[in-house]
Amino acid sequence: MELPGREWGPASVPGGRGRSDVTSAPVPLPADVVALLRGVRTVVVVGASDDRAKAAHRIPARLVDLGYDVVPVNPRGGTVLGRTAHRTLGEAAAALTARGTTIDLVDVFRPARETPTVVAEAVAVGAPAVWLQSGITSAAARALADAAGVRYVEDRCLGVDARVLAEADRAGGTP
Repeated sequence: MELPGREWGPASVPGGRGRSDVTSAPVPLPADVVALLRGVRTVVVVGASDDRAKAAHRIPARLVDLGYDVVPVNPRGGTVLGRTAHRTLGEAAAALTARGTTIDLVDVFRPARETPTVVAEAVAVGAPAVWLQSGITSAAARALADAAGVRYVEDRCLGVDARVLAEADRAGGTP
């Protein structure tokens, strides 16, 4: 299932095109995005970075602050946000299985040309949803997700949308 992106996401905010940060103005969330996020606890972040200047670090950090269980994936391994960075999505899925949990969402910080491979890996490990960050779109990735029945979001900032939902929940309103 494809969820709308540009008409609601940070790319539509003046001066926000191509930005993937958590300082963008609050925007209304489509009902499908709200429904997806309400079911998410564990987020595997493919392309997570230990460089604080990058969105691939700031957005996962915001997700941790919001209470999500963030599992970084970076081909170099090491640590990101003080957590073990798994080298592959498959390795992250196996680690989650070993601790008795599963992936709820795969958040992707990779170039569009790499996203079909990431979606194929997400399908292979049984991930129910894939989210491509702001500025990232791929018809091929969408087609793979649709064919596998995987929920699919592209060109939206997960950090912004998760923050908007959390703020609306705290205020008792509707995002």
